[in-house]
Amino acid sequence: MPVWVSGVEDKQTHIITAKSITIIESGSLAHISGLGLADRAPALSRDGMGWHGTVYADGYELAVTPKTKTSLPPGTTNPNAWNPNLWIAYKADRQPDGSLLGTQLNFIVDGNVADEQDFRNTNDFKIELPDYDKKQPGKVHFFLQNYRILPDRKLQDAINAFGQKLVPAWQRELPDSDPAKIHFRFFVLEKSKNLDRTLSNDAGTVLIPSQLITKLQNEAQLACLLSADIVGALRKDVYRSRTHKHVQEVTEIAAFPAVGILGDVAINSAFSAGYWTPLREHEYLVGLRYVVTAGYDPREAPIALQRISERHPNSTADKPLPSFANYVDAELGFDYMTTDFTPLRKGESEFAALRNMTLAADPRLKKTEKSRLSD
Repeated sequence: MPVWVSGVEDKQTHIITAKSITIIESGSLAHISGLGLADRAPALSRDGMGWHGTVYADGYELAVTPKTKTSLPPGTTNPNAWNPNLWIAYKADRQPDGSLLGTQLNFIVDGNVADEQDFRNTNDFKIELPDYDKKQPGKVHFFLQNYRILPDRKLQDAINAFGQKLVPAWQRELPDSDPAKIHFRFFVLEKSKNLDRTLSNDAGTVLIPSQLITKLQNEAQLACLLSADIVGALRKDVYRSRTHKHVQEVTEIAAFPAVGILGDVAINSAFSAGYWTPLREHEYLVGLRYVVTAGYDPREAPIALQRISERHPNSTADKPLPSFANYVDAELGFDYMTTDFTPLRKGESEFAALRNMTLAADPRLKKTEKSRLSD
C-alpha cells in the first residue's frame, strides 16, 4: 500500500523521523493504463504458449507473458520491427519489485501522419530570428502576444544543443523526409511579465523565458522542464486536443449563454482539471524517462517545479511542495524505486555557464536577480 511520509532525516544515520504518514488512495500506482508511442522496437518472441518479452511505451518497460492479451496490427509479420508511428494502448499491474507486467496490449499504427505533419507546419509559432551581428532581438508572434528572442548566438546555440540531447535518439535519427520527423528548436526569450513557464507546440518549438533559467540550480532541473515539452510534441497533444477544445467551446456557448466571465472561468477550470492537468502530468512522467536516458537525475523535477512557482525560489527550504510538484514526487517514488541514481548527474557547474550567459544577454533581468545568482 503506497504511503506519503513527511518528516526529518538524520543526516548521519539517514533515519527519517516521521511527522505524518498518509495513505495514498490511488489505484493508478498499482494499476496503470494509457495510450502512448512506442519508445523503441519491441523485444518479443513467440512459442507454443504465446508471446514473451518486453514492450517499451510511454516511458515504461512492460513485461509480456502468454497471459498478456496482445493484439498486433493486421498483417504484422515481425512485431519487433521499429515503427515511429506505432502507438500502444496498454494496461499493466505493478509488481512488488516495481516492475510492470502487461495485462493488455493493443498495437495501433497511426494513420494520420500526413495530417499531423500539415498541422505542425501550419500551426508553428511565427518566428523572426535575431540579427546576431547587429544584436537585434528576434520576435515570436503567438496569438495577440509578442515575445523577443535574445540576440546572443552563443546562448541560443547552447540552449538548442542542450535541448537536442533530450530528444529521443529514434526521433533524432529519422530522415528529414520522414513525415514523423519533428524539427525541435529551443529559444531563450527576453524576460516577459506575460510568460513565466516554457511555451511549446507540436512543431517542436520550445520557448524558455530568461527568468525561468535564473530560478533553477542545475541542468537536471532544466532537463525535467524541457523534456515535458518534448513529450507533448511527440505525442501530438495539441493536435489530438482539438476536438476536446471544440467540445468545450460548444458547451460554453450552448449551455451557459448568460453566465458571463465568472462562469467561463469555472467551466475552464473544470475542463482544465479533467483534461489539461492529467495531460500535463503525463507529459512530465514520460519526460522523466528522457531525462534519465540523457544521464540526468529525475529527482530534481519536483524541486524545479517548486522553484519556478516561487517569486523567491531560494526561500523554499521549509515550504511544502506545490500540488503538481507533489504529484510528480510521489510518482517518482514508484516508477524509480529500483533505479541506481549513482551515475546520474545534476550538472551544476555546466548550468552556471548557461545561467551567466543568460544574465549577460538579457538587460531586463533585475540587478537583484544578478547579485543573488552571482552569490
